[in-house]
Formats: sequence, structure tokens, C-alpha cells
Amino acid sequence: MPKIETTETKEKEPEISYHILYGPHRTAKDFENLKNAFNKADIYIPELEGWDFKTKDQLNRLSQGELTPQEFAAEQWINDKSARFRQCQIIYNSKKPILLVDMPAQHELIPTSDRNDELGKESLKLFAEGDFKSSFNKIRQYVIDETSFERKREELIKKNLEEEVKKFIKTDSKLQDRSDINVLLSLGSAHTGIYHRLKKEKASVSREFSCQPYIFDSIGQAIREMMFSRRKKPDKLLLARALVEAWIFDYYIKTKITSDSSKLMLIARKISSHLDFKDIENISQKLGEASGRIIVDVLLEERGIKILKTEKEIDEMLK
Repeated sequence: MPKIETTETKEKEPEISYHILYGPHRTAKDFENLKNAFNKADIYIPELEGWDFKTKDQLNRLSQGELTPQEFAAEQWINDKSARFRQCQIIYNSKKPILLVDMPAQHELIPTSDRNDELGKESLKLFAEGDFKSSFNKIRQYVIDETSFERKREELIKKNLEEEVKKFIKTDSKLQDRSDINVLLSLGSAHTGIYHRLKKEKASVSREFSCQPYIFDSIGQAIREMMFSRRKKPDKLLLARALVEAWIFDYYIKTKITSDSSKLMLIARKISSHLDFKDIENISQKLGEASGRIIVDVLLEERGIKILKTEKEIDEMLK
């Protein structure tokens, strides 16, 4: 009896490489480096907490050129000077698939995120009203609660990332036969834990920051120290400096001296480093006495700290 030859074929999965672009995402300037990384990607995943299926559909229609950035912005109430609008301009007509792996709108942790946001806003309000003690207690609670929330959020993003990418590749005829696929994520700089989680599991992953050196603001540093278990409770001076940094940042945003958030974080951090706990408590008290007028610049200059008035002065200081 002749021997029957059988051949076993095994479908080989493409190799997936992840690249993460970290940085702030407040202004259009913050996404200056996104275009470069985006052009090299086959799939793009933006950070988008609280998304729904309508938004996901609109993002992909934007990518296909079926919606303009202006139309998408009108639907989503996006400011044309924001980082998200710049992101829309980069996505537009690129034909790249847009996936979402962040917490969707109906996720059980979204109310926690909303409560944390309110806690942060309340701490700044109390700081301006001169109630430093209550303000400090609330910012401390914010950091503790936000640390817990972000740990859970990063676990979800990591889990969804691998599942959603593999699921999409199996259904997309253009990507099925590729030997390698490049996936780009753009994330806030607080989320370096995603990179470390992927690295730990031997995934092919790289990262870059929107600027070098990248300096975290005090609130970011306080949360990161807690997330990476370097501290069991937030550092008191970092929390106090975070409160005054928020006011410094707000001053520069309102005066429109620069739209580069990385520069603003550096300047705010540099200025706050000259203040001790008592200085910041006194600034809060003076703000309360001024009935909420924004006079942080005056209060800082009284302490010999110069408030920079032009972007050129900022650049000179950062050199």
C-alpha cells in the first residue's frame, strides 16, 4: 500500500512590537513628536479614559478620511488648540486602524476617577481660599486614591492591549499575512508602568519621552513614588509644592507665554524648589486674604523668586 504523505501547516502569528510615546497631553505643542512615531506605526492606540463605541467609530472614520478633524472636534467638543485636536490632525486620512484599550465609559472604576478629579479640584479651591490645612489633607488623599486607581487602570490597559491587538490582527486581511506589526501607544508620562509590565513579560517594546530630560511635576512624582512602592505615604513637601505648582502652571497657561507643557512643568518645579512647607502655607493664607485673586506671581516675587514674562526668558533659564 503506497505511503500517504501528510503535511501539517501551522499558521505563524506575526511578531508584534510596541512603541510607547510618553509625555503631557494638554496642548497641541505637547504632541509635536507624535507625527514621527505615528508614521512608523501600523496600529495606533491613544490614551482615552471613558471612551464609548461612538467615539471609537468616529476615530476610525477620521482615520479613513470620512470625518475631518474639525467635524470630529465639533462632535467631541474638542478645543482646536488642544493636544487632542493635534492628534486628530495626525490621524486624519492616515488609513491606520485606531484601537482603544483604556477604561470604557461604563467601567466600574470610572466613578472612582471622577471622585479623584473632584478631590484634586477641591484641594486647589481650598488652597486659594486660604484653608491650607484642609487643602493639604485633600491633596494627600487624592494622591493615595489616585495611586490605587492608576494601578488598577494600568492592569486593565496591559490586559486589553494584548487581547485587542491580537483580536484585531486576526480579523484584518491587510495585517494577517504580515511577519511583523508595529503598534504605537501614546500615554501620559505617569504610565511608565505599562512599559515595565511589557518588558517584564519579554514583549518587544520600546519607549520615548516627548522631551529630554523629562522632569515630572511634584504631583506626578508623588504618585509615581507610591505606585512603584518607594513610599507607603506621600512626601509632605512634594504635596505642598504640588499645590503651588498648579497655580504657577495656571498663571503661565492664562498669560499664554508658552504652550509647551514640558517647559511649564520644568519651570513650575524649578520655582517650587525654592519654597519650603511654611512658605507654601503662607502663600495659601495670603491668597485667601486677597479674596481669591491670582497673585501667586506677586507672592513669589516677594520671596525673591522671579516670574518669567517671555518664552525667551524661560528658554534661557532652562539652559
